[in-house]
This record gives sequence, structure tokens and C-alpha cells, in this order.
Amino acid sequence: MDEVCWAACMACFSMIEGWCGICGRNSCADGGLACSVRSFLQNGVVAGVVAALLGLGAGAVSAGAQRTDPTAVRRLDLSGFGMVSGVYTGLGSSPLDNGGVYGPEGRNIALTAGADLGFYSLLGLRLGGEVRGEAALKSGQVDGQKSILGGLRLTHEPSGYGLFGRVRPYADVLAGRGELKYQKGGYPVPMALYLSNTSPVYAGGGGFEYDVTRAFSFKGDALVERWNSPVALGGRMYSKQGSIGVVYRYGTGRGPR
Repeated sequence: MDEVCWAACMACFSMIEGWCGICGRNSCADGGLACSVRSFLQNGVVAGVVAALLGLGAGAVSAGAQRTDPTAVRRLDLSGFGMVSGVYTGLGSSPLDNGGVYGPEGRNIALTAGADLGFYSLLGLRLGGEVRGEAALKSGQVDGQKSILGGLRLTHEPSGYGLFGRVRPYADVLAGRGELKYQKGGYPVPMALYLSNTSPVYAGGGGFEYDVTRAFSFKGDALVERWNSPVALGGRMYSKQGSIGVVYRYGTGRGPR
């Protein structure tokens, strides 16, 4: 094999099993040098190309995962809120004071404050935990309520587009403990006078948050709570409350611009 033919063979890798695809001669007849060099270069180049492609593919998969999986960047988000609440307590004044029937339902004006921690996202929904406390500022004429609750919250995350792109609707399921303080010196029943009692509290509700800025949101909330009370009809009462307030978001929990 002449030097020109050998160089051409090496340049185009036209050697097949030691035979030159250009001149038809066997390179191994020249001591196997061309065949050996060609094999080394060919295998080295192929291995290098494969390694490069695998590296690029792994990088693309990793970058794609970071773009499509929000938890790759954002794992937890924390927010705090404060609200003023109007409460229908679910308990009327004593039948002993109203001719044998329950009187008008009690009302409270309360302060509600708490925090939310989001920890998992899927299909535009954000699952998190919530804790909130409520205390009556004005207890009205029947009973004043105070409670602390915790549970789960599911939020639809805002898209950031259009009028409703800043809205975060959510639902809550909560449970905890509460205290009822009866007003006007106590709640009279036959043969007893109740001053207060504690109770497990189970609650469900929802609301929305509207992102005013990345850090601050306006909040509207509604909740129904079930209480136990020895003076209530059937031993149970259901309070209803509506609240308005503000939310502050920390770090990665901030909303769209």
C-alpha cells in the first residue's frame, strides 16, 4: 500500500477487516501498522463521540428536570397571616332566660393569626400545613371562643397572567383545641351554672389570597367549626366565621411579579 493510499484510508476509515476500500490492498501486508493505527483511532473517536453524547444527554435531562420540576429549586415556602374575624358562635342564649327556647345566636369579633408552610407541588396545586390561633376581642352576650388549630391546606398556585392570575384559592382541613367562656356571669341550665368549658374543635373551610406584590397578599377566609358544649342542644355547636386580612410571604413562597 503506498503512502498516499494509506493516508486516504486513515482519513476516511474505509478499511474493512484490514482491506483498503480505495486500492483493494491489505494494509496488514505492510506489517499491520496502518491497520493497528486505524483501529486505535477509529475506536478512540467512536468512544469519544459516545461519551460526549452521553454527557450532553445527561446534562439536558438534568437541566430539563430543573425546569419542569419546581421542587428542584423551590422545596418549602413559608407565609404568615393576620385577620379580623366575624364569628357566629352557634350557641343561643339560655332557654332559662328566653321562655324555654334558645335565644339569639352569640357573636364574636376575633383576631385570627397563623402561618402556612407549603412543601409539595403537583399539577399546579400546592400542598402544605397550616396552624392558626383565634381569640375573641369582643365576646358578645353569650360566649367567647378561643382556639388553636392545625392541619392541611391545598392551594391552587397563581399563573401570574390576567386578572385572576394573582389569585390563590385554597381549602383547609383543621383540628385542635378550644375554650368557651360564657358571658354575663355564666350559662344557666337546670341545677347548674357553667362558666366555661374546653372542647376539641374540628374545622373545614377555604378562601383566597390575592397577590398585591410579590411579598404581600390580601386574604379572605371562611371556616365552619364544630365544638362540644354541655349547654348546647345535643351537646354540639357549629360556629361560622368570615375573615379578612393580609399575608406576608417569605423567600421562595413569594408570588409572581
